[in-house]
Amino acid sequence: ARRYCRSLLVLHKNFGDVALTRQLRLSDLTEGEIKYLKTEGMIRLMNTRDSVGRRIFLVFFGNHPLRARRRIGIYLLFGVAAEDVVAQKHGIVFLACGMASSVSSQRSPPSYLPDDYNGNYSWGKDHLKEIREVWKGFPVNISALHFFVPNEPKYKILVAIMLATLGKQIRFRARVHHSESILETMYSLRSFEIGRAHV
Repeated sequence: ARRYCRSLLVLHKNFGDVALTRQLRLSDLTEGEIKYLKTEGMIRLMNTRDSVGRRIFLVFFGNHPLRARRRIGIYLLFGVAAEDVVAQKHGIVFLACGMASSVSSQRSPPSYLPDDYNGNYSWGKDHLKEIREVWKGFPVNISALHFFVPNEPKYKILVAIMLATLGKQIRFRARVHHSESILETMYSLRSFEIGRAHV
């Protein structure tokens, strides 16, 4: 019951009263968010599944507008994955990749997003609090969480902060992979029954 209430709070906070009366729709996102979802590809709910049948949710770290990423992520998880019967039964696999951030951080913000989106890049206490709120209100279970980051101190600190933010209930399901290339990442995923065709 608590989780259900937390889900409703997350929906209301990010999409308003309409989110409490019906399922989320793609049209609930702004035109800029829809374009960001289609063109940037930094946050995805994959159509493929792993060998167990679980949906795969993929997100890249990087210098991207946090508000747009949050609303898109909520739409994909609360509006799409939540309606998947298999995802409700087996949960989803969450892949967080940091290998693209060194490249994406050099790019200028998308011009099609409003100024208040483009200026919201900083990670602070408020952002970590929002992550915790969304995580606790997830409508589906996270059966596995994989971090793929370079073997560098700043990424180790980032992963440590994220795991501390998410809480002890998810930490035992998390694995950290220090991958320097896509090939290494693919080999790491294969040991967890996630093949190249799945991502």
